[in-house]
Amino acid sequence: MKKCFLLLAAVIPAFVLSSCRETTDENPGMSAADLAEVIPGTWLSSASDADDWITYEFTETSRVNVEFQEDGRRDAGSGYYFIEEGGVLTGSYSTESGETFYLDWTVSSVSAFEIGYGLYDNNTYLGEASIYRLVSTLSVEDGGALLPDYMAVCGSRNVSDFVSLDTSVATVDPVTGEISGVSAGTAFITFRTPGGHAAIRVEVNAGMKDFAELMLGTWICDNLEEKEWQKTRFDSSGYVYAEWTLSGIYELDESGGGYYTVDGTGVEFTITTSYGMQIQNEWTTEEINDFIWTYSVMSYGAVVGRYTGHRLLETLHLRSGESVEPDYQSLVGDYEVTGFSSHIPSVASVDGTGRITAQSVGRTYIDVGTRLGAGVIEVNVE
Repeated sequence: MKKCFLLLAAVIPAFVLSSCRETTDENPGMSAADLAEVIPGTWLSSASDADDWITYEFTETSRVNVEFQEDGRRDAGSGYYFIEEGGVLTGSYSTESGETFYLDWTVSSVSAFEIGYGLYDNNTYLGEASIYRLVSTLSVEDGGALLPDYMAVCGSRNVSDFVSLDTSVATVDPVTGEISGVSAGTAFITFRTPGGHAAIRVEVNAGMKDFAELMLGTWICDNLEEKEWQKTRFDSSGYVYAEWTLSGIYELDESGGGYYTVDGTGVEFTITTSYGMQIQNEWTTEEINDFIWTYSVMSYGAVVGRYTGHRLLETLHLRSGESVEPDYQSLVGDYEVTGFSSHIPSVASVDGTGRITAQSVGRTYIDVGTRLGAGVIEVNVE
């Protein structure tokens, strides 16, 4: 049996573990304080499936962090949520690709691991929905297997009805709950507990690499909404080179190089700019695989930002009107390509087959979707 690892078990408040051994409580008239006590944590939409899924992380500071996959394209965003009396939850979040979405829920039932709510759009009722508490994130190699400690992650051995949302990535024994990796990608396992449905996120890797191997290469952070952009290259020699801008899209405001050190799943480095300024960086990894790297930037022990970088697969230089279809399989290796999208279609567009067409002078990125998230192709139109 191949190796498999438990990356993260969610820390569940004591009140949740105690209520896990109780039956579901319906709370149609719940107070804002009740909902605010239950909702901190990460949740999976019950409407999720293999191709389209969404998770919500609600923090105690009213921040909401969202990650989702739609038609094979991975994206993330953040914003704020607000709770009103009667269980009304509202808010909004902006994604890294520049879109804004709104939350408008009226919570109808709450249990330890499942929240039911009515879904609204501009005061129009759309129907009933629910979210499942994400109790753990696991990593397993393809061909490997793992039996989670369900008592540890949800406080009860009375669990059943195990279902994998994507059996092409991971399967689960419907009785025992043992999880087996099938192919590289992300899958969610849902199951029933005495306190409602819960979920486990499974990352299946095609052969395990350590952090120092995964981080090598060039990573792109491209936040159109905030007009932030950074390209960071980590060489095997220990050298790091970065280019970034904070004030405009794809305008090179600053660049510099230095050396990095790796500590576990974190990296520290100091960039010396062309003007002699030194900028210290400390990145703490939350998730990393062959295509995406989510990390928190630290300053004096405090988190000052959270970012997701996408691996740079290739750089193209095209003239306006020129069209090309890259050899995508050679760029992503053994992974299946699940879709394409352009960050700025007015600079370079991409169709459903992956053919890229230069439109106007500028720089943009083409997302190349996989089950692990999207790598990017940089397109410079001259």
